[in-house]
Amino acid sequence: MKRTVITAIALAACIGSPLFAQNSKEGVITFALTGNYQASVSDSSTANNHGGWNTPAGTAATVYKTSTSKLATANILQAIGKVLYGNAGYYSTKAQLVLVQGELSGFFNLTPELADVGDFVTGEPATRQSENWTSFADTTLPGGGTFATLATGRHFLANPTSFRWPPGHHQPWGQIYVKDPGKAPWSISNPLCDNVTFFFSITVEECYDCYYLNSFISDSKFKYVQGSAGPVPCCDILTSLQGSGKDQYYMTLSFDNTDNNPYLLRLDRVTGLLNDAWIGLGSPDPTAVNYNPYAGVVGINTDLVVADGIKADMLPYSEPIISGFGVTSPYQMRFTLNGIVTYAWTLRLINKTDTVYDFVGSANYAANGYGFVALRCGLLTGAASIVEKVVVASNCCQGGMWEDGLWYDWWYGTGWNQAQSPWYNFSLTAPNGFDSPINTAADLSFHFGYNEEYEPGEQWGTNPTSGDPLNTPLDFSVIYGTHLWNFVPVGR
Repeated sequence: MKRTVITAIALAACIGSPLFAQNSKEGVITFALTGNYQASVSDSSTANNHGGWNTPAGTAATVYKTSTSKLATANILQAIGKVLYGNAGYYSTKAQLVLVQGELSGFFNLTPELADVGDFVTGEPATRQSENWTSFADTTLPGGGTFATLATGRHFLANPTSFRWPPGHHQPWGQIYVKDPGKAPWSISNPLCDNVTFFFSITVEECYDCYYLNSFISDSKFKYVQGSAGPVPCCDILTSLQGSGKDQYYMTLSFDNTDNNPYLLRLDRVTGLLNDAWIGLGSPDPTAVNYNPYAGVVGINTDLVVADGIKADMLPYSEPIISGFGVTSPYQMRFTLNGIVTYAWTLRLINKTDTVYDFVGSANYAANGYGFVALRCGLLTGAASIVEKVVVASNCCQGGMWEDGLWYDWWYGTGWNQAQSPWYNFSLTAPNGFDSPINTAADLSFHFGYNEEYEPGEQWGTNPTSGDPLNTPLDFSVIYGTHLWNFVPVGR
């Protein structure tokens, strides 16, 4: 289903909405990658892809050549536009990928309200978050629900003396958006904003009983300033904590706009019907109870283009090297990067009236990887960066009739692992549990331990394929009166 009608409804809901003179933190994400691909297999040094695999005898496939191409933010925006709107050129040249409500440092944690799951079907947190906003009823979390905290000498358990939670279980945190002030009829004060978190998957490695920090290393210095407004409730963390530093951690980042992405709907090649997916369920009608502006979003069909980058020898054999098989798919994109994030930051106030300091800085992601881009398998080199700035909050809205128009209250918990929620169920001393909850409903990234990888079959107690619902590991019949199928959460 295309989003033309949905977008028109969203715009109508935004027109005339008040713009409050508040500041927010935005991190502009930039990709600068080079793809290295096989360009030719040939029996000739002067003609690419010439000849056949076996003919002429003794001279076939003797010359191999590679080529390079750039993979930049603009290419990723085209890949997103192709899926959301059916148009790779939908976004304007002013469009940016931004991390909103972002936390990139390891020195932070979540308040219990934000960490706790409120709805086991959708994965929505028990309490929603906004960043430093006080004008709306659903923005009661101090500091937006996250707070700066120092090392405690523990990795999961609370410090036995101070009872403080250990840091390092959530970075990077936030949501990934396309922000486009140049797309008519939107503007700088009221830009088009699309939540595109579900195109990405992010994981961070953790290491336990390593004396110091569990998921990152840091050169930093903090100080406490007198005149604090008091501790953040529940956590005994002074709001006067200030400092600057540089954190580093190992991160894997993936992007996928095909129906191989389990968050996107898949068009069944036999029945022509849309299968259930982890995102895209619900109604596109803003007045509906199960309203979802991304209802019906379908990933690029990997069956229709013949080559999908997944199944070996799916293409029929062709003796000529140039086969003519397949259909061009220039905006089909799936890649994975691995590398070290280096984040230089300073704790500062987003608004002068704030009582909680936030991390503001810039991160460099020196990463290498691989991908399947425009039907070519290849290697990726280069870097990505996230540059944070404090800006006047724009009136980004999603058009929900029950929303206040702020993009900060829309999230997808792509890092959530329901098998660990509620986190106090996994404690030897219930109901206290892991005093530092990990992989909560509000998480962008998935944190996992040494020598472990995120396998949905292992984590969820089943082995889902794209479009298949996930059976809940726990029987909620006591709560809901029936055993429910569950999906990776859609938060709002």
